[in-house]
Amino acid sequence: MLAEKLLVRLLVRSLSKAVLAICCATAVSVVTIAKSDAATASNKLLDAVVEGAKKEGEAIVRMPSDLAAKEGFAAAIQKGIAAKWGLNLKIRVTGTRGMDQDTATIISEIEAGRQPSWDVVTGTAPTLFRLKERNGIEPVEWSKTFSHITPKMVESTISALPLSVNWYVPYYNTRTISKEDLANLPTKWEDFLHPRWKGKLIHPLGTRQEVLLARVWGDQKTSDFVRKLAAQDLLIARFPEARSRLFSGERPMVYFGDYPIWFNLAQSAGAPVKPIVGLNPQPTVYFLQAVTKGARSPNIAKIVLAYMATSEAQNLIYELVQYGSPFVPGSPIEKIQQEMESKGAKMVTFGDLEEDERRNREYNKLLGF
Repeated sequence: MLAEKLLVRLLVRSLSKAVLAICCATAVSVVTIAKSDAATASNKLLDAVVEGAKKEGEAIVRMPSDLAAKEGFAAAIQKGIAAKWGLNLKIRVTGTRGMDQDTATIISEIEAGRQPSWDVVTGTAPTLFRLKERNGIEPVEWSKTFSHITPKMVESTISALPLSVNWYVPYYNTRTISKEDLANLPTKWEDFLHPRWKGKLIHPLGTRQEVLLARVWGDQKTSDFVRKLAAQDLLIARFPEARSRLFSGERPMVYFGDYPIWFNLAQSAGAPVKPIVGLNPQPTVYFLQAVTKGARSPNIAKIVLAYMATSEAQNLIYELVQYGSPFVPGSPIEKIQQEMESKGAKMVTFGDLEEDERRNREYNKLLGF
């Protein structure tokens, strides 16, 4: 009797192990099939883009003017694409004259029923959001089409990819700032409201900085801050002009400027300019790129932007202009962002783009832009 019970137990254990092994094998097979199906779907999407690109002519890609002006940049992108996808594409890179202006141009073309001037447009999230609202951006399944593009690398609201990131930090001219002001440099954004800074500040044209502060501070505090800031006798200038005036020492302090771009430019030019890093919240602006709706060569445009999100392209961009995307693994800018975060920087960027746009209009009026 005892022998029979032991035999039954052994049979049950053997059957259980066999069933478990079958279940595990089945689960692995299901996962493998799922991955295979996803890869197949991705390959089909990529194949369609590649085949479409072969039939298209030239793509006109709008880039930041400093990057577009670099000799050999367009040729390097074409060479990289040929090595990665075996495509010899016609690409013409042109420099933007102003991202808001480019967006306004495309919107006017859409309203007039004309084809957009460029296949790729560059801008901040609020800028491109305005274009999206006018149905001016081509939706692209970036992560599903290109295996190296992760969801983190996509601004899904407007179907755009980050080209670069700028952190807004104050800068001062070490030659023209007074000893007293140097000893009392701002340690928080509210310090710019102190009477000592009246008539000494340059404010780049635009209110992205204030919009980002509002995402942490809320409407009431930010509106009060902007009203008081407007009373500080600000020198308003477009970004390149604001940088030049700071570098020349026309005024000792700029309320905010691009980091690390301005810092690198100052070092290259020998300008006596230093950043103030560490004010929180840390406004963070991503410059994004998207394919325009109705583009002449939409598939070439997709491939160009996908290549710009590779580590090879990001290393090239940083070598040429010292900026790039923090979302591409191993990129120089990823390392800079990690270093800033390790020192306590609390990044804040655009979120609810409709709300951000409303605030942008309000702060523009308060500052008289």
